[in-house]
Amino acid sequence: MDQSEPLQDNAKEKQGLFGSLRRSGASLFSLPAALQQEMPVDSPGTIAQPITGTGRVLVVDDEEAIRTLVHFTLARLGYDVMEAETALEGVNLYREKLEARERFDAVILDLTLPGGMGGKEALKKLIELDPTVNAIVSSGYATDATMSRYQDFGFRGVIAKPYEASELGKIVHDVISTSHVNFGEHLQDGRLATRVA
Repeated sequence: MDQSEPLQDNAKEKQGLFGSLRRSGASLFSLPAALQQEMPVDSPGTIAQPITGTGRVLVVDDEEAIRTLVHFTLARLGYDVMEAETALEGVNLYREKLEARERFDAVILDLTLPGGMGGKEALKKLIELDPTVNAIVSSGYATDATMSRYQDFGFRGVIAKPYEASELGKIVHDVISTSHVNFGEHLQDGRLATRVA
């Protein structure tokens, strides 16, 4: 006797009570007849395609895995990406590139960085160098006031960790594309004297 025969016999007895049998993979199950109505099938959700773009982006985060992920994601979307592990390193790299006339189009700053200077403090230094800096605050602490009121602190965008590629791409694209910088750039004492249009 085949092992499936008792199962099939038992199932046939219950068919009147439960309605028709349905087979899914290797298991056999049935639904109560009252529940077997035609149910509308939702069309599969659409997955947002990441928005591509161009520009120079500086990622300042103390976690190497985060920097690597952001670098990989944004590079695939068309951006030229550089990384810094500390706020001081990020500010110095921004200054170097600014002086070389290779201004970053956006900076992603982790809110909490080791070494005494966090993302908010780093942004103050960056604004001294370049009043038009396009900074995006990043954190895993969604309850921090900086995340909810990021514009009050001088940030132009916000992204919560963990990142999704499409969200990261959209925020970077939006921050860069809505920048109102008049690119008549003039450096004075290592600082950008650019006016916001």
